[in-house]
Amino acid sequence: IDVVAYGAFVLADHYTKAEDDANLALKEDIITNNVKLALKADLDSPALVDPTINGIAQSGYSGFKNLIINGGFDVWQRGTSFNGQGIYTADRWSTQGSVAGTVTRPSDGGLKYVTASGVYLGIQTKLEANSISGKTFTLSFDFKNNLSTTNTYIYYEAIKTSNGVALTAQGNSIFSTTQGVSERVSITFKYADFTEVYGDMHIRLGIDGSWSSAEAVDFEINNIQLEEGSVATPFEQRPYGLELSLCQRYLPSIDLSGMGYGYTGLCTSATGVLVPIRFPVQSRVPSTGMIIIGGTLIPSTSNGANAGGTLAHTWATTSGATLYSTTSTGLVLGDASILQGSATKLLFTGCEL
Repeated sequence: IDVVAYGAFVLADHYTKAEDDANLALKEDIITNNVKLALKADLDSPALVDPTINGIAQSGYSGFKNLIINGGFDVWQRGTSFNGQGIYTADRWSTQGSVAGTVTRPSDGGLKYVTASGVYLGIQTKLEANSISGKTFTLSFDFKNNLSTTNTYIYYEAIKTSNGVALTAQGNSIFSTTQGVSERVSITFKYADFTEVYGDMHIRLGIDGSWSSAEAVDFEINNIQLEEGSVATPFEQRPYGLELSLCQRYLPSIDLSGMGYGYTGLCTSATGVLVPIRFPVQSRVPSTGMIIIGGTLIPSTSNGANAGGTLAHTWATTSGATLYSTTSTGLVLGDASILQGSATKLLFTGCEL
């Protein structure tokens, strides 16, 4: 028989019928000697055994084992420096706690969070989750404590909302840290059996000296992964373009860098202009507002008239939004218009969970 392993490589060997009746193992080491493909050759019911990577069993052969979007903090559409309480920072991540905190993007990657004395401090993301009833999940991440405290309190909370009731799996872990040293942390938890299994899931990470007592916080976190099962596997690094498109389901954006002009519209009267914008990916829900980043943006027409009023978000679907601007006079009904200005990006808000 021909034995072929499909994937990023193709490997074929030939075996005799006598060998087909026994359990066979390919002797070749695959992918820099870290992955070995074991094969049980049975003509009636062939079965592949899960491979291992660096001694860790891999639970599946397809991507998207990580349920968290932007767990590697590669996508920062809103900017890279923030100060506030309960605000979005890196895509899909917001702050929580009793005081405002400062979030920045370190030069070596990840997210850095610094606050003065406060309680219930941490970051959170929300996931669109399907059935999680009775399932075991493992949460893992890289953590660096920049304070001199040797014990760090990790609080996690996974909330499943069903018919308005929060069904929660939560807990905490205290582990010893070395100041300024990045360490890999993993936590395994299981949801109880739920009658209702639909809704969204929240993952909150509170990282503090003591979750409920006021203390300062200064930590860096990266490569956050949530996967089904009880074993923490290596962080899944998805391509940047793919991660960006996943983020844009919740924050559609239009890159205007270096354009100067773009996106045509139509004068609907002597004082008003409509400009349709198509999102790069379908949003979770229609957007409800927009943010202009990096400068100004106004519609102009072929006769040189500018609709210099405020460019406003009027209505939207999950495929795009329509912008509207007004001026006192000078536009011609039916004329084409085009957006111009120094803005570098348009963000469409209201699509987050």
